Amino acid sequence: MTYTKKQLPKYCRHKPSGRAFVRIGGKMYYLGKYGSQASRQEYDRIIAEFVANGKQPFYEVDEILVEALIVRYLTHIDTNLDYAHPSKNRTVRTMRTLNDLYGKVSVAQFNISALKTVRQKFVDNGLSRVTVNEYIGEIKQMFSWGCEEELVEDLSPHTPFQPRHLAACASS
Repeated sequence: MTYTKKQLPKYCRHKPSGRAFVRIGGKMYYLGKYGSQASRQEYDRIIAEFVANGKQPFYEVDEILVEALIVRYLTHIDTNLDYAHPSKNRTVRTMRTLNDLYGKVSVAQFNISALKTVRQKFVDNGLSRVTVNEYIGEIKQMFSWGCEEELVEDLSPHTPFQPRHLAACASS
């Protein structure tokens, strides 16, 4: 569900158990006894995280798909960075190819062989080595950003090619 600027998930009561909950992105977060000070504080904490997360539903690392990471990254670029027009176009082209190949794959399943497949797709499209390296760098940068935003987890040891999930995760 997409939330508008003023709309926030409501503090609700689960009648059978008497507990408070808030529903974000279809998932229920139980807060404690309905009406209690502790449940209100937990609600405030969860809503603060939700707002800080750009009013996007929370994802477990295993749940988020590459396409969702791409959408979040492109939104981040549009709202927070002052990219020149050609740079944005390059990023969009790169992410479009990545999404076509691996959009429905979990971020946790995206590995070095997947990145090599994307690289080969760029080569097959007739792109120069310099352009291919720039595009792969864009993908690595997206995963680094995802790690910083806690959408991507560092799941493997440091490797020379490192998308999984990049040296930024290990160094931050």
